[in-house]
Amino acid sequence: MHMLLPVFSVTLLLSAFLLFWIQPLFGKMALPLLGGSPGVWNTAMLFFQLALLAGYTYVHILCKHVRITWQPYVHICVLCLAVPFLPIEVSSHPEGTEIPFVWLLGLLVSSIGLPFFTVSTSAPLLQRWFSLSAHAEAKSPYFLYVASNIGSLSALVCYPVLFEPLFRLTQQGRYWAAGYVLLIALTTICAILLHKNRSITAESDTEENTASVSWSRRLLWIALSFAPSSLLLGVTTHITTDIAAVPLLWVIPLALYLLTFVIAFAKRPLLSRYLLGNTQLVILFGAFVLLPVVENEWISVLINLMLFFVMALVCHTELVRLRPGTDHLTEFYFFIAIGGALGGVFNTILAPLIFNGIYEYGLALVVACLLRPGILNLAPGERIKDYVIPIGVLAIIVVPNYLFGLNPKDASPLALFIYQLFLAALVFSFRRSAIRFGLSVGAVLVGMMQLGSQDNLLLQERSFFGVYRVESIDSGEVHYFMHGTTLHGMQIRDEPDRRQPQGYYARAGPLGQFFSKLAMNRRSLSDIGLVGLGAGATLCYMRPGQNWVVYEIDPTVARIAKDQRLFTYWSDCTNSASTSVIYGDARLSLAKEPDGQFDLLIMDAYSSDAIPVHLLTRQSLQLYRSKLRSGGFLLFHLSNRHLDLPRVLAALLSDVHLEGMIQDDESATWVVVAANQSDLKLFDDDQRWQLLPHATKSNVWTDDFSNILGAFK
Repeated sequence: MHMLLPVFSVTLLLSAFLLFWIQPLFGKMALPLLGGSPGVWNTAMLFFQLALLAGYTYVHILCKHVRITWQPYVHICVLCLAVPFLPIEVSSHPEGTEIPFVWLLGLLVSSIGLPFFTVSTSAPLLQRWFSLSAHAEAKSPYFLYVASNIGSLSALVCYPVLFEPLFRLTQQGRYWAAGYVLLIALTTICAILLHKNRSITAESDTEENTASVSWSRRLLWIALSFAPSSLLLGVTTHITTDIAAVPLLWVIPLALYLLTFVIAFAKRPLLSRYLLGNTQLVILFGAFVLLPVVENEWISVLINLMLFFVMALVCHTELVRLRPGTDHLTEFYFFIAIGGALGGVFNTILAPLIFNGIYEYGLALVVACLLRPGILNLAPGERIKDYVIPIGVLAIIVVPNYLFGLNPKDASPLALFIYQLFLAALVFSFRRSAIRFGLSVGAVLVGMMQLGSQDNLLLQERSFFGVYRVESIDSGEVHYFMHGTTLHGMQIRDEPDRRQPQGYYARAGPLGQFFSKLAMNRRSLSDIGLVGLGAGATLCYMRPGQNWVVYEIDPTVARIAKDQRLFTYWSDCTNSASTSVIYGDARLSLAKEPDGQFDLLIMDAYSSDAIPVHLLTRQSLQLYRSKLRSGGFLLFHLSNRHLDLPRVLAALLSDVHLEGMIQDDESATWVVVAANQSDLKLFDDDQRWQLLPHATKSNVWTDDFSNILGAFK
């Protein structure tokens, strides 16, 4: 009996560790093929949630319809079904990205669907088995969920710190397979221990509680798991798109999400229900007041993460408070999985179709506020007022803007702070009614969204790869193309400057200097490949008779670049040369081109901070070199706020005994690499270009190894 709890705990911890190890592991293998955007991560999370739902459904059916004496045999057979799919590897590559969401889901299902499904079944099944034992803690096995979530957290921490820097993907795949075999062995031991220590009355002594679970409670289980799930994806997309597109920020919200489960399912609550509810109010109040006036991106990220954590913790704590007896344990987890999956479906599928911005985050906050403790105890007479008062709050925000042209966002920081303080105080005066409070929070968010809409916003569009905005300044004379927080290009609209590339691509900058050097030395270029279109400024360097091929993963970008109401680089600069656009992943598209196809390849896919890692590896560099003619050039645009990409490229060049010249000025960072090293002498007389420092070969990124954490500046 004394071995029962430790063995069950270790098995649950291992299963959760494997479950959350496989997510970043497979992400490293396949997700960069679609550019590493927040949409890629959200799609992967949707798959994980759906697979989790499938696993919990299987457990619920197994425990309801199969006798306990047969359950171990059935389950161990199911675990063994996934063995032929090991070790983990990518089953296919995308042939196109017209529907990247569908392709990615198919890839996830075919590659890791069965292993992920089988591992996901451990948490509810082992808890149910433990509840049928004669152990003293068997009547309340929910605390075992803490061990499961500790395993999940450990995997998320270990991956960037230990696994990614030390092991190649193939090695990790083998180690994961070994862990899976160990899980089968431990599950078998759990079954043996249960057989020896099973309680005779465990399956019959709780039948009287079966009818006590109403559908209203089941719907609350769904809602209380939906809100944190939607918040998880919403806050992740928000902070990586609109605040700071920093690699690894996707992992932090997921770790906090798991931590809320650890705290909520603990034997003894860390905070009382009353104290937790008040903490939620304080964090919300602070977020309302500070977020509109804070300019530092890291403080904004911290506030959003704190807000997400507390809101999710309140929901999960309320969820645990409403948990049923052990006879309904598998049903409880089944409905939790439904709520989580619905959150994924809403954020990943519906929100991009409905919204052109990251508005699902605010909507999930409203839902979480509506689910504050006490929602079931509302007085019926309050309901009418609950819907009227938020309208008044919204009117307070919006009407002055329409009637008097007053927009608080145009005021001084102090005036805006006082205005937000007034709104927050007004909203929090409704805190005793969950509906009034939640709808008032929604009214403020809608109102601030209205006030935040910019008069100079020409277009805002959302695709699988992110949110794009085109803004005008200086009375419409300059247009900016923004992808989240990253500038993708700009144009001065008036003649004669509208044909002059600006920003990263200016003629006075590194790119312009490169083309100028070639012209001065009468080096002709016939065929040029451009990876990453942006606003199309690079096309201004076209010359008559040239052939340009543009590789762009997102058709939305090309549509914006070709819209003459927004940018005219395409229409103004492509008349004198042959120009074509190939949609899809650049590396896969380039692999189909004949060797020796280009005189110049311009790699401009790294300016966004969620870089496609697979475009900066040993294998990708070998591919680029094979597509160059003798005397050809590679030109890398490596401007990045958070990653030291020149150091990554330097290691790659040292690995193949090549050198590069770098210019890192205020506008941009560019590196030129020549197929023939002697051609770099063109830049020897220009002090603005320096030899790229050598880097150790041990840091070389490959398709099987990359270390984002080690590339931070």
